[in-house]
Amino acid sequence: KLAMAVHTQDIIDAYHDALPLNRYGSESEIAEAIAFLASEKASYITGQILAADGGFEATGVGLPALRK
Repeated sequence: KLAMAVHTQDIIDAYHDALPLNRYGSESEIAEAIAFLASEKASYITGQILAADGGFEATGVGLPALRK
């Protein structure tokens, strides 16, 4: 939903096409990642970035539409 407020439809569409999972994450999926990091189960995790992005960062491709 945030993307819709700050990006054009062309960029939103290009991002969707670049996602290996080929779908956007839901609010609950992002909330689960946050809840995990805030929980005792993550007590030994420090200094890490958890990319809850459907595999976008793992592809290393980036988003050419943002460079225009």
